[in-house]
Amino acid sequence: MELLNGVTEFYIDLEDKPPATSLKQFKIHSYEAARTYNGELLECNDKDVHSNFLFSILRISNKEVYVLLNKHYPFVVFASSFQLFIRFYMQSH
Repeated sequence: MELLNGVTEFYIDLEDKPPATSLKQFKIHSYEAARTYNGELLECNDKDVHSNFLFSILRISNKEVYVLLNKHYPFVVFASSFQLFIRFYMQSH
């Protein structure tokens, strides 16, 4: 299987950077989705962090809905739960 350039946040050629999704548009769409279903936007991680996705948390019908968006391609995931794991690797000297 061949992955799209940058879909995992890694790419080889700096001259061939992957496209970028709009952080501002993600927040707008998250808010509009919550409003459309009489819900609320609880959180929106629309900052340019060191991750290959953005996420927002909506509350709709008293249930939390997690929305994840790839930072480079329009791949969206909806989930009922979500855990963010950050691992730090240290090189021993």
